[in-house]
Amino acid sequence: MTGNPRKEPSLNDLLNDPIIQLVMRRDAVERETIEAMIARLRLSRRAAAERMAA
Repeated sequence: MTGNPRKEPSLNDLLNDPIIQLVMRRDAVERETIEAMIARLRLSRRAAAERMAA
């Protein structure tokens, strides 16, 4: 993955990992679906944080 034991892998690193790709293929999950879901979650979390800060 990143080769740096102190840094977490990026989403791109994870989705490019051969084992992750095998699991995704087996489960019939497309990369675009995961990326879209994560983008929605980021927006939702950001909005929730802004509501709590207000």
